[in-house]
Amino acid sequence: MSITVVVILSILAAQSTATPRCVEILDSGLLPTVKDHIGIHFFVTVMNRGPEATEVEVNMVQCCEELPGGITECSHIHLVPETRVMDSGKTRNFTLIYPTLYPYNRRGECLLSVHYMSSCNRTKESRQHIAFDTTLSEDNVKCHMLRGFPGYAVEGPPCKSHDEDALDSCKMVDCHKKYFGLKSYFNRGSRVCEPVPACLSSKRRGMPDSVYDVTTNQCSDMTSCLSHVFIAVVPQRR
Repeated sequence: MSITVVVILSILAAQSTATPRCVEILDSGLLPTVKDHIGIHFFVTVMNRGPEATEVEVNMVQCCEELPGGITECSHIHLVPETRVMDSGKTRNFTLIYPTLYPYNRRGECLLSVHYMSSCNRTKESRQHIAFDTTLSEDNVKCHMLRGFPGYAVEGPPCKSHDEDALDSCKMVDCHKKYFGLKSYFNRGSRVCEPVPACLSSKRRGMPDSVYDVTTNQCSDMTSCLSHVFIAVVPQRR
């Protein structure tokens, strides 16, 4: 009995190894970041080893950016997916683009998904992690990951904040464009982009009772009385 079980398991193992994935990921990575080009370009090289043509879709599962201070944010990076019909035995590069005006000085990792239909009309999936690092550094220039960037941006001292533009004399970035509206306020004290609060008024009141203060990036209560300190500060803000 035990010999029969061993033989059956050996046959199943041989069948599983003899039947490779219909669609196989051969390579993946990051294309060079070129100055004045919009976006960060990821690529996945896929081969259709199946007996017939199949539709292959490569899209993003999640992208996370590493920020100073050990902060990781996974909500503002979105890649444009790509779908192609691949003939049997063909190899194709799929390119997913993160459209941004600030493709440099970004670091993190993306998880991509490769979907395809098997011969039995069942959806199959493979996943691939791709790390990205477009830091303005001499190492990235030597590895040809950065092209066309001026020497002062690569060799000069870095900006104090990751939300200061190294190609524009370390001036503040356009927070709304860099973070797709998720962090649209530039704090001039900390020199970083921050989320803008939603100042929602109470539905039970006939008049708005909350207003956004652009100078502090906070919601101000319009139902409270003005203090003497606030009245004294107002002329100084003009």
